[in-house]
Amino acid sequence: MKKTLLLALALAVPAMAGVSAPLAVAPNPDNTPAPQPAPVVSPWSVEIGGVYRWACDDIHSEYKDVDVWGGELTAIYKINDNHSVNIRFGYNVGDTSDSCYTVKNSQEDIYEKEKLDLTSFYIMPGYRYTDSITDSVSWYAGVNAGISNLKADYEYYYAVNNDPQADIDLSGDDWGFAASAELGVQYHISDCVYLFGAYQYWMSTARPSDEGVKAKKQSYHSVTAGVGINF
Repeated sequence: MKKTLLLALALAVPAMAGVSAPLAVAPNPDNTPAPQPAPVVSPWSVEIGGVYRWACDDIHSEYKDVDVWGGELTAIYKINDNHSVNIRFGYNVGDTSDSCYTVKNSQEDIYEKEKLDLTSFYIMPGYRYTDSITDSVSWYAGVNAGISNLKADYEYYYAVNNDPQADIDLSGDDWGFAASAELGVQYHISDCVYLFGAYQYWMSTARPSDEGVKAKKQSYHSVTAGVGINF
């Protein structure tokens, strides 16, 4: 009787003091790991790509199809599985030149050369819709609109019998509205890295202010490819 009272008192004291009695732990005979919380996935990703553009129309009165090369950096914020917004930074550069050397007669040599250099950069916020094709392949369509700056350098040289008749060097730059539309695919190498490729239509109203450069608004078909990183 005395031992029974002591045992009851030993169990009652912790409970009266607000201390919970130890709980028995169920055995785990299969040694299965305890479930882990799902990893936190950042909504941010970054794409770095190269671009080749071929002109839809002439940008200069003397030249057609002034093709350019460039690069783009795009920061993307994923709203949900299908919708995202982004901001894109890009840079284009291209040039074209033409020179000829002709002999009209034994006394007269004519040399003529023209060259046009183009450099532009742009900043464009945008929207993108993405959907899965398979577990590792997805497609996307997007639009972007913002501003761009175009700089054009024009050179013209004309000489007869090594005597310069015309030597023109003009330069101008301008800001304008820029927009693009794209359709592409992504191939996911892992949860964090994917490759992408896309067709892109790109245009800008920027044109140099110097009348002598005679540049027109830009309009290009483009292909772009690169790598994307999910954070």
